[in-house]
Amino acid sequence: MIPLSESIKYAVAPLKVSANDKNQSIELALNSEGYYFHDKKWIAEGLSNIIKNAIEHTNIDGEIKIILEETPMSISITIGDNGEGIDECELKNIFKRFYKGKNSINPKSIGIGLSLSKKIIEAHGGSINVKSELEKGTIFNIIFLKVIV
Repeated sequence: MIPLSESIKYAVAPLKVSANDKNQSIELALNSEGYYFHDKKWIAEGLSNIIKNAIEHTNIDGEIKIILEETPMSISITIGDNGEGIDECELKNIFKRFYKGKNSINPKSIGIGLSLSKKIIEAHGGSINVKSELEKGTIFNIIFLKVIV
């Protein structure tokens, strides 16, 4: 078993430069190690796609917070930002392959990042949901249920 905290740090490390370029803070609140059977590189890929979007859609001096918490039944990772948010009518589409939101500003984006994140998380037995409010930010919540042996 690998701690999810390690995978989160692995995902964040290469993104710090982009966040620093926008004077954004990435706060890690790792309240647990979160031991879980997973592929570190794939989970990091899934998380980094979400964090990249947060950096891209959060203004200069913005904040991104990643929280890892554990209960007796589950491990959760919350990735939140105080960015531009996602229009409610777009929320149902953000995990669709090749979907690009109307506020997409990255010309290199082809719209597979969040779709891939969802597939990776689900392939590891997890679930993902999102809440967002325009001009207030977005929160992704990922939950892995613990397997009791």
